[in-house]
Amino acid sequence: MEVRGLVGADIEISIDEVKTFFRRINPRKASGPDGISSRTLTMCADELAQPFQRLFQLSLDTVWTPAYGKNHEQPKECNDLRPVALTSTVRKCFENIILNQLLSEVPHLLDPSQFAYRAKRGVEDALLTSINNVSEHLEHARSLVKIVFIDFSSAFNTIQPHLMVRKLLHLGVNPGLTLWIHDFLTDRSQQVRLNSHISSLKSINTGAPQGCVLSPILYTLYTNDCQASSSAHHYFKYADDTALVGFLHSDISSLEGFEREVQGFIKWCTDNFLMVNVKKTKEMLTDFSKKAITVSQSKMNGSIQNEW
Repeated sequence: MEVRGLVGADIEISIDEVKTFFRRINPRKASGPDGISSRTLTMCADELAQPFQRLFQLSLDTVWTPAYGKNHEQPKECNDLRPVALTSTVRKCFENIILNQLLSEVPHLLDPSQFAYRAKRGVEDALLTSINNVSEHLEHARSLVKIVFIDFSSAFNTIQPHLMVRKLLHLGVNPGLTLWIHDFLTDRSQQVRLNSHISSLKSINTGAPQGCVLSPILYTLYTNDCQASSSAHHYFKYADDTALVGFLHSDISSLEGFEREVQGFIKWCTDNFLMVNVKKTKEMLTDFSKKAITVSQSKMNGSIQNEW
């Protein structure tokens, strides 16, 4: 999908906005790959804000992310790779400006079960809300609760830019900004270093770079349409942490309904190119009945490991 130069984002970045973010920089932070020191940006915020404002504005107007600003990811270990993008301080400031713009457009559109990037909400609210809902349900006779704590395999790395664009446009995000995000996610480069050996650069057109300011909110918006199909089931989300809760009763139809919900979730993951790490995904059963029934574990391309 060619997006460069199709339409501007129609978003104005002010000099004061750039100046504000430059002044917030910790001068002791490393400069990053562009070599511009954090101290220079902080101490010379008044002088540097205008030229960088013009660069940031040009990037939005042309819907284009300069190649030098895209990140080179380097794995830390051979096992359980979790590459983190090395991002310049200037780039982080620009991404923070974009983040503020996104958050100003989408808060009323976010899934109510998403507790990240919501005003006056946090991880504590997610925990307290889930515990309260579970406790209230268990006060009823013949009630039980199943919770699937979902672990994704390299969730950020599997985001598909073309689906990201479709989802953002569906949410009503500024079309020009949506195309800028598409360019941000595509044609990035990556190389691997092992001791003194460095591989050649390879182009990447999938995923959101880990360690970037924008990646968590982009993942949150990417998974915004993952919602329960029944009022008896509920998702609790905090960015990429997800729990599927079934408020069930001691009867076959209730248990089968939750199993269908789990299978529907697996289909959603397949349609959106996300992979569940079954080995790290856990299922917990809470049943205070004196005559607890036998409950089989849910299936996700194999069995989820039980916590009962």
